[in-house]
Amino acid sequence: MAFTCSTCGKEWPENYCPECFHTIERAPAPPAPPVVASTVEAAETVRALDYLSRQVFSPPPILPPIVPARPTVVVLYRVWCGLILIVYMAFAIQEGLTLAGKEPPRLGPIADFISRDNPTLHGQMMAEERENSIIGLALAVMGSILFGTGAFVCPRSPWAWVWGIVAIVVSVFPLCVSIAGAIPLFIFWLKPATKQYFGRT
Repeated sequence: MAFTCSTCGKEWPENYCPECFHTIERAPAPPAPPVVASTVEAAETVRALDYLSRQVFSPPPILPPIVPARPTVVVLYRVWCGLILIVYMAFAIQEGLTLAGKEPPRLGPIADFISRDNPTLHGQMMAEERENSIIGLALAVMGSILFGTGAFVCPRSPWAWVWGIVAIVVSVFPLCVSIAGAIPLFIFWLKPATKQYFGRT
């Protein structure tokens, strides 16, 4: 505890100033604040400022991308491709057997009516139809690849959306009755939700 002289302003351990030769009557000077307390307060201030700087300047969290749900038309499209695939595979088997001579070629109703009473003409038309089986087999194989990819592959890629457009349009041929299912499927395939699912903008 120290005493401060009112005349010279110096501090003395006792209430008597030897320089001014009088008794110090004032209350003792308050003790100096401990250094430890100020150090703790400074550390807390630094931590508070660091916390505030992190809150203000820290970048926002990166959210995962929103994955759109699979539209129902995608499921219907794959089922549709599976059904048309069965037709094209049966057509390929028939054309292959016809080309190999295991099955007789089939004439159309008009050609059969014209050549019914003319065996020579009928034989020529059957030979031509057997040769055309090569083209029919090639078309059947390409159709099987087209619809097989649509039924069993169909990834979420922009090219798969274009592939679907081609498959839906081709599914009308040679079965024209399939246009009843191809038209609504084609309309829903062009919807924005379907394009977004495949990454088309």
